[in-house]
Amino acid sequence: MTVAAYVGCPRSGKSTLALSHAGEDVRRTGWPLLVVNWQGVATFSRVRSVDTLAGAVDSLWSLGSSCQWRPPSLDEFARLMDAVIEGGKVNVLIDEARWCLSAASISRPLSLLLRSTQHTGDVARALPLNVRLTTQAFRDLHSDALACVEELIVFRCTAPRDLERLRGEYGMDSQAVRSLPRFEFIRQLAGFA
Repeated sequence: MTVAAYVGCPRSGKSTLALSHAGEDVRRTGWPLLVVNWQGVATFSRVRSVDTLAGAVDSLWSLGSSCQWRPPSLDEFARLMDAVIEGGKVNVLIDEARWCLSAASISRPLSLLLRSTQHTGDVARALPLNVRLTTQAFRDLHSDALACVEELIVFRCTAPRDLERLRGEYGMDSQAVRSLPRFEFIRQLAGFA
């Protein structure tokens, strides 16, 4: 199972590429796609929209159909992550993940979901799902999320704190990251990927 993070400034192409990769996940696994579309962006307009948490759950596990949902609150988002942990066999794309995590905090269900994709053995089972996160601010990714990321895809970043963190944690050249043209990126493998 895959956990990938896509970071970059607005209109860099991160959500477009994340959606393309999520589509590949759907074709490879046969599992539906859940898009958490915090801001209702048009990039995901081809994915059927549902209005409620119950609608998302029904679409994914009763109908086996992909959907996008715009959570009305962090509590509703947490309930959906609980459902994803319980149901499994789904591909998840969380666009603008900063709405549900920051460098200082991450919801327990999201942390469990990310960590559970990595577990194997008798004590825990690896969840059968793929997770893709996008964010404009690399500095906002919580250490729990980064610990689970197997693939980091970096588009143009210009904020000094983002560049510092990318240089400090991944050894990325700040000038190279700052100079990336639109739709170009640097792919960094992490963990045991």
